[in-house]
Amino acid sequence: VSAEFSDPDEAQAGESYGEWVACGESTTVETQWSGAYTVWVRATDRTGEKDEKRFVWQKSYVGWESVSAGERQTCAIDVASGLWCWGTNSDGLGVAGMTASKKAVRVSAGEQWKSVSVGASHVCAIAKAGGLWCWGNNDDHQLGVSDEIKHEVPVSVVVNTGGTEQLRKSWTSVSAGKTHTCGVYGGDLYCWGMGTRGQLGVSAVMAEKPVLVNSSGSWTGVTVGAEHSCGVQGGMGSGVWCWGSNEFGQVVGQNRANVSSPREIAMFRQEVVGGVSAGSLYTCSIREYELFCWGQNAHGQLGIGLEFVDRDSPVKVVPEEGFLQISSGGRHACAIKSPKELWCWGKGIDGNSAADADVKKPTRMDASGAADWVSISAGANHTCGIRNESELWCWGQNNSAQLGLDRDDKSAVAVPTRLRVHRD
Repeated sequence: VSAEFSDPDEAQAGESYGEWVACGESTTVETQWSGAYTVWVRATDRTGEKDEKRFVWQKSYVGWESVSAGERQTCAIDVASGLWCWGTNSDGLGVAGMTASKKAVRVSAGEQWKSVSVGASHVCAIAKAGGLWCWGNNDDHQLGVSDEIKHEVPVSVVVNTGGTEQLRKSWTSVSAGKTHTCGVYGGDLYCWGMGTRGQLGVSAVMAEKPVLVNSSGSWTGVTVGAEHSCGVQGGMGSGVWCWGSNEFGQVVGQNRANVSSPREIAMFRQEVVGGVSAGSLYTCSIREYELFCWGQNAHGQLGIGLEFVDRDSPVKVVPEEGFLQISSGGRHACAIKSPKELWCWGKGIDGNSAADADVKKPTRMDASGAADWVSISAGANHTCGIRNESELWCWGQNNSAQLGLDRDDKSAVAVPTRLRVHRD
């Protein structure tokens, strides 16, 4: 056997590796690592004539484009636009008859995919063709379909606007929260599901299907937390609006009253916004490479390095500049900082439930000092990110197999660990 492994330090072979062995004494070699493999078979016929035959095959890992970490489940899109999910969701993993998996399983609705968002118990994804699909728990109509039953496999979400003009529009952004979902369709903002705290951006306390929140046609993105929502609009990607529950100041405002329609946050007006991310009970946004957070700070999730006090207006995160991307999770947040460094803060950022320490300012996560992180997604109690352009790494709590490491051991993982999925 001859092999060239992409992970030579981890590859192992039997005692006869690289040597000729009699067929009756052959050794089995597991081709579990990515690489090129070659096997030669030598035989002698009855006349004594000898011949050799060579067999060659290639095993390679799936490369990843994007990832979304939820509460007990994670989903990711590969570089070939395939969608995969893993972890636990009692209402459906996106595959018929499957509610849990310790390794990545492919989700299919006959589509190629461009984005995915995992909520507390449901998932929504946008297909490259522009359609929106959701699955999972639907007790509060968070899937955007008229029934209240769970859907194990993706179901299409339709906007009933009338007119042929709408047929040429498509979904460009979606965010799944706890019991509600919001999305951008043709530049217009829609929300659906539970709305008792104003998180739908309209007066309705429940919406079975997408309801129009704002028809400006200039919305570029949306993000939702447990019971609040935020979005970005503007021709140049400027301006941040938030609405919904304001119990901890996560929408902004000293009176902490619920906000039932999008409210502009003054400090981001006419500013270039590099991203906004709604955590469970707090919000963070980037302005000109500076990061600001506001809302609940009981575990240091605002990253401001001060006392654990909630803030009802944006406060600058330290270090003070160079932020490229932000992801706000349950009680922790992670950001990519120039030059592609990974920083996290908040509760139990390493997933160690025994310590589960509160970290009140950004902490460099990669002990090797590598600066190769491309994107990051903070879930409820775990985190996943893409590095080296297409490698997927996860860490944190694994009690629901949300790390996708294909292990029976469900203990927490304290350091980023690569998720390896072989191509079909």
